[in-house]
Amino acid sequence: MTGPIDPRRLTTLYRLYDADSQLLYVGTSVDPQNRWEQHAREKLWWSSVARATVDWHPDRTSAMAAEHAAIQAEEPLHNDKATTDEVAFPYRGNRGPSAETVLRRAAVECCAALDRLAV
Repeated sequence: MTGPIDPRRLTTLYRLYDADSQLLYVGTSVDPQNRWEQHAREKLWWSSVARATVDWHPDRTSAMAAEHAAIQAEEPLHNDKATTDEVAFPYRGNRGPSAETVLRRAAVECCAALDRLAV
């Protein structure tokens, strides 16, 4: 998609899960299929995605507010938690991974590497 995003446009909040139903990622998009194709090209974790859920919101602002709340409450493995300082809208995204997120990612990568060695 090119050009500015219309904040009044119908927007999805999606959740991506692995085969064990672990929440991998929460995101928003006006075109989830296109966004998932982008994830598939860019994200190493994409191969772990087994299913997705999609909730439609009437506009981008409400979808992004729901995304922020979901990231905070559900702690998806591959999202960086937005800080409470970023609640002001329009939503400006995350400031980068917290120490907890970095450690959680390292633990998952370590376990995956050990699993590969065990095979």
